[in-house]
Amino acid sequence: MERDFIQQEDFLEKRLRQVVFRLFGEMDAATYAGVRPFFKWLDLPGGDYLFRQGSEGKGMYILASGRLKVLLNTDEGREAVAEIPACETVGEMALITGEARTADVLAMRDCVLARLEKADFEALVQQYPKALLNISKTIIERLQGRHKSKRRRKVITNICVLPVSEGLDGQGFAGQLCAALGRFGSVLLLDSMAVNQFLARPDIAQASPQSGEDYRQL
Repeated sequence: MERDFIQQEDFLEKRLRQVVFRLFGEMDAATYAGVRPFFKWLDLPGGDYLFRQGSEGKGMYILASGRLKVLLNTDEGREAVAEIPACETVGEMALITGEARTADVLAMRDCVLARLEKADFEALVQQYPKALLNISKTIIERLQGRHKSKRRRKVITNICVLPVSEGLDGQGFAGQLCAALGRFGSVLLLDSMAVNQFLARPDIAQASPQSGEDYRQL
């Protein structure tokens, strides 16, 4: 049966628009159509760094898909200080202050980001002056947050079940685990079959990074 499915590009665009409105303020369709070209898509493989501590801040990023980790290098060593989920921004202070990056940012898994360079931001502000006021508020909140020591409770949202020996019924165990966790909240069991059905493409769950658009859709 054919199901209603939002294609990956539409999914990414929807997330980008959502964050742009939150960051710069609500826009009508015509204004957003003029602002959208300033944002360029960037694919960042898991394990790669988005930028390193001390490097020049040339722009900001919107994380449309994936997850990032923030690592701080101090005299005492290297510490993971935060994780950045999808629909969040990173590096926006560089748009105003131009300061060097204050931490390493590492891709925990394959990520898709929208990049806004500082020069493009300056052009965007000329076209849409309200954006400067709105993002300045966001940056002030981030700067104030640097001095807060309260830590957020870490919540597990994804669990990978991977059999390490032949003959183990990984699928059966995953189903039982899903049923048990379902007593406490909403749970989705996502396997190859479910992915293929959801994307309405046979074998797309096994797409490799060399598969181009299939891999991005996955």
